[in-house]
Amino acid sequence: MRFSLNDRSPSVEFEDLVHLTFEALAEIPDFRHARGRQHDLKGVLALIVIGLASGHHSFAAIAAFGKRREDDLIPMLGLPRAPSHKTVWRIANGVDPEAVRGVLRKVGGEELRGFLDLAVAVDGKCMRGSRTKSGDQPDVVMAVEHSTGVIMDAVDVPPGGSEKIVGRAMMRELAKSPQIAVFTGDALYADRPTARTVAGCGKDYLFKLKKGTSPTFSTT
Repeated sequence: MRFSLNDRSPSVEFEDLVHLTFEALAEIPDFRHARGRQHDLKGVLALIVIGLASGHHSFAAIAAFGKRREDDLIPMLGLPRAPSHKTVWRIANGVDPEAVRGVLRKVGGEELRGFLDLAVAVDGKCMRGSRTKSGDQPDVVMAVEHSTGVIMDAVDVPPGGSEKIVGRAMMRELAKSPQIAVFTGDALYADRPTARTVAGCGKDYLFKLKKGTSPTFSTT
């Protein structure tokens, strides 16, 4: 099932997406003190996810989206009212990233249940519109199933870290799944260490080269 989201009234498909998102995010632990909580954590997180899926890519835009949908979407999320920009920012920055990653992997696994011979593409993405505490744009390595577009995993590249090292570690972890047959990546991953990583896990590796590049592996 695929969804096209915007600011119109909810359709049946939209409601299905809300409920699926809401249930998955319930597993993320609440980092806040019990006293003074005005909004349920999973409700605000679901608003953030649905807001992003609807094309709203900033905390202010997500808060405004929630305000516009206060009569229909907000009650579905179990929230008393649309959360403020400050609340959206605080919750998005306070949750445990590994817990969010776990939910992403679980949902991706459910989407791909029963599929075999999966082809997984690993690639780095620069998170536009986001900033680390030092003011830099964060980089994330993502693993996407080629034929379905399902995101299977996503990991932050630590400041000063290497995308390739993070990507290889992700491949090793995902390679434990018998569903996956092939890994691929862009030209950055056309090197011996990545090939050894994938082949050592018993999977096939399809590497890519830019036009005009000599078909040899680098050594790093």
